[in-house]
Amino acid sequence: MDSNKVKSDWKNDFAHYQKCMEFLGANVPVETLCLPTVINTILHREKYDTVHDLLRVDVFKIKGLGKSRCSLLTSRLDQFVSINL
Repeated sequence: MDSNKVKSDWKNDFAHYQKCMEFLGANVPVETLCLPTVINTILHREKYDTVHDLLRVDVFKIKGLGKSRCSLLTSRLDQFVSINL
């Protein structure tokens, strides 16, 4: 298989994946992730009210979330994505 073809297919698949994730995450509250109250409070304070809001953000840059909270958040986002695909 041609490397350009593989690259093109990968880009198309990734674009499709991103579009699916946008639709799946739209209007779903962050509470869906079953996070501890303190993380939910921080997310709401920083105006991240839906899972969609978190899909294209570097969670390590959200004020108030330390390393362990970010780790838990990314883990739950990963679970959410895996279940919904």
